Amino acid sequence: MKKTIFVAAAFLLVMGAGGLRADAPGLHPAAAIYDGANPIDVGDGAVPIVIDWNNDGKKDLLVGAGSGEIWLYLNQNTDVDPLFNGYTPIESNGLPIEVTFLSGG
Repeated sequence: MKKTIFVAAAFLLVMGAGGLRADAPGLHPAAAIYDGANPIDVGDGAVPIVIDWNNDGKKDLLVGAGSGEIWLYLNQNTDVDPLFNGYTPIESNGLPIEVTFLSGG
């Protein structure tokens, strides 16, 4: 049985001059964030959160993918020049966590 988390809010992810940020004082041009040599593409309805997941002082990405899974991308470089190489699906008690999006209408 999959665990289900209901997500009713979205988060803005901005790649600004200061690196990977969850909040920014102004608008910046859109830029792809890469997983190795390929842009990260988790499908429609992605919900990224910037967080230091493993307490190593680097900002990582936790993403609610359009497929319903939650993916963790660990930053292997710096916040100004993040480097992600693959993701880990997030589980609870050995079972995948499934994200369900609520519609407002």
